[in-house]
Amino acid sequence: MEYARARGVEMLITDHHDLPESLPKALAITNPKLLPEGHPLSTLSGSGVAYKVFEELYTRFGRPEEVTRQLDLATLGLVADLARLTGDARYLVQRGLAALRNTQRLGLQTIMEIAELAPANLTEEHIGFVLGPRLNALGRLADANPAVELLTTSDPVRARRPGHAARRSEYPAAVALQPGHPGGRSPITRRPNPGWPSPSWSSASPPGRVAWSELWPAGWWNAITNRPFYFPPRRARRHMARPVRSKA
Repeated sequence: MEYARARGVEMLITDHHDLPESLPKALAITNPKLLPEGHPLSTLSGSGVAYKVFEELYTRFGRPEEVTRQLDLATLGLVADLARLTGDARYLVQRGLAALRNTQRLGLQTIMEIAELAPANLTEEHIGFVLGPRLNALGRLADANPAVELLTTSDPVRARRPGHAARRSEYPAAVALQPGHPGGRSPITRRPNPGWPSPSWSSASPPGRVAWSELWPAGWWNAITNRPFYFPPRRARRHMARPVRSKA
């Protein structure tokens, strides 16, 4: 920020996370956390905030109808980021689901095809459990740029490449949890306490399980806790010298 400001670059910041004690010195900051509780825009996630900024810009340039082209992306982010669907967030998702079912983005069409989803029957559940995890995995496990390319390209060949990459990285734990893989299945199935019941398909599941490995990148936590041999409640933990971080 300071480097850009020192060179005369004006900054517009969009965000939806908790506000720091001191706000950056930007030309403008758009964040629903600046709004009073209960405001119709207060539950927007990052994509919803970006959509509202686009809406204002398109209106100022006399092209307000064109903002609807971004409804599919706004909805994808609102649902995948677990925004509370009230107020404008709910309204945008209602409209955006229709846009997603008819999206013209080759990348989204491709990833739906690879995931064997019928666009006409797309629901918020498909976003949360099929489309979102595939796109999210690209950035968590490698480079997020292919996800951007997937959502913006008009080249069918370029659309398929990151689409298949998203499919391969959707469940990275499928590789990490194989016997013989460093930090693989043994830390999961090993009982931390010999008195605890051993995980087994044939026996009742214990009230909870703790899975951990020093070799798991932070981006693997969601994938690991969603593997089929876990039942809720579940927790994956990555142990480092300090601090210990966990994902429930």
